[in-house]
Amino acid sequence: MDTNAARRVLRIDERAPLTAETVEAAYSREAWERHPSRYPEGEARVAADAWAGTLAEARAVLLDSVLRAEAA
Repeated sequence: MDTNAARRVLRIDERAPLTAETVEAAYSREAWERHPSRYPEGEARVAADAWAGTLAEARAVLLDSVLRAEAA
């Protein structure tokens, strides 16, 4: 996943400054809205589990980008 896709997943505006705080706040908001525990068993739960993985990947990509930018 590239940083633009990760921003879309976490709904972070492409013009917004990318900071660890911004990423964590967006991740928390999105994770809460579609957390797997909020869905009963079945297809909705499976979809929520998959989405949680996508959110985690987006978070990791963006935090890595922040760390690389800070190290430069």
